[in-house]
Amino acid sequence: MCKLEMELTAVDCAPVAAPRKAAALKGALFLFFILTRALHPMLIDMSKVDGKMLYAKNAPVVMNKVLTVLLMNLVAFLGGGTQGVRQCWQPRCMAVFGLIGTIYAL
Repeated sequence: MCKLEMELTAVDCAPVAAPRKAAALKGALFLFFILTRALHPMLIDMSKVDGKMLYAKNAPVVMNKVLTVLLMNLVAFLGGGTQGVRQCWQPRCMAVFGLIGTIYAL
């Protein structure tokens, strides 16, 4: 096979792979969505003792936000090292996203 044929073959295969990856990602996200929706009521029932929850109703929301911040800092670190994390905590970014979060919370 000549070099031109190899290049054409590689180019011809690339567009086919992208839709397959996108479909696989959509399928995985859909399964994740179904699992979280199915497990949520079960986890709530399992956390009750004598029919009462042993934590404040807003505790899961607070923990969700704390874990989201930690996870996104990890993603920033993996993507850009300490510089990536520093970019997340710039005062300008904090002001913009703090305002968005405040509006969202209201």
